[in-house]
Amino acid sequence: MYTPDTSPTPPRWRRRLRGGARRACLSLGLALTIIACGCGDGAPDAELELGTGGAAFSPLSDGDRVSLTEGPQGGYHILLALRARHVVPARAHVTVVVHPVAGGRPRQSLALIIDLMPLGDPGSYEALGILTVLSAPQCFVGQRTQVEVTLSDAAGRTVQAERSVVIEGPALADACPVDTTADAALAAP
Repeated sequence: MYTPDTSPTPPRWRRRLRGGARRACLSLGLALTIIACGCGDGAPDAELELGTGGAAFSPLSDGDRVSLTEGPQGGYHILLALRARHVVPARAHVTVVVHPVAGGRPRQSLALIIDLMPLGDPGSYEALGILTVLSAPQCFVGQRTQVEVTLSDAAGRTVQAERSVVIEGPALADACPVDTTADAALAAP
């Protein structure tokens, strides 16, 4: 006949895992379960589309032409636009880097914080009319130019988009200076 153990001492396996050790094993088991299931945060992947436009979004494809525009204060810029999905739209950190494909210099950079505007499709947002100033525009006119955009949102998601475009604009008399870089100009006091 079987008689259960009624002694005050805990079973053998419980005696081995006391206090912190038991919690550590349970935490390890939970961590392994989460890793094994391959679960993410459940949110869809963020998406970013690069375009142009001030009043309406026009998507950019590789090889498209983008107009160089003279601003009211004498500088030159291109107008970019973004469409994003599955991001937090408020206070998005956007970095734009523009450089000629051949040679890579001058390298223009722009960093800004923007609020994306909602579109009709839930979870979709856009930003129009992003002025990207080119401090040495003569280096870009008629050249294949790489435009790279990175967007980071308040939830820590980062998404990137890039296009190789051709900058169209007026012929500028000045030659492209070899040592001109926007990075150096931004770092100057």
